[in-house]
Amino acid sequence: MRSAKQTILIFLAAFGSFSLIACTNGEQATNTAVSDRTANTTMNEGHDSHHHGHANIHTDIAHAQIIMSGPYHLELIAESKDHGINLNFHLENNANHEAIIGADVIALVETPDGNKETLKLNYEAEGEHYIGLLETQATGEFKVAILTDINGDKVDADFSFRR
Repeated sequence: MRSAKQTILIFLAAFGSFSLIACTNGEQATNTAVSDRTANTTMNEGHDSHHHGHANIHTDIAHAQIIMSGPYHLELIAESKDHGINLNFHLENNANHEAIIGADVIALVETPDGNKETLKLNYEAEGEHYIGLLETQATGEFKVAILTDINGDKVDADFSFRR
């Protein structure tokens, strides 16, 4: 019997994009971690996500991308706000979707105007995710590389979204 989490992931994979969009300097880049599946979706206000604790964070339009990499579930939700963009990163165990706490998480962001920023994402227990604020009003395509260190196990993933 499938759990609700598995059903939602299958739904996202079926209707989302199956290719990881990660371009660097006009060339197609590949995910540095082995990706089993990638799904992209747009969530509107009130979206009830499959994660406990972040069902109500979507006050504006948010863009979510999921990458399954070995034993890890990596999900980036880029949430546009008046003051910038909240980067909400969910790092979970694939087997039981429990949040992984205590990882070092860095976001390397390239904005549409070509600026590059490095953000340390801090764990927020309330939402069971890592979060950082990208202070920008830029619009266009953003490229984000998430670098994680989980007790010495390095897992990196490339994401992109439009604002």
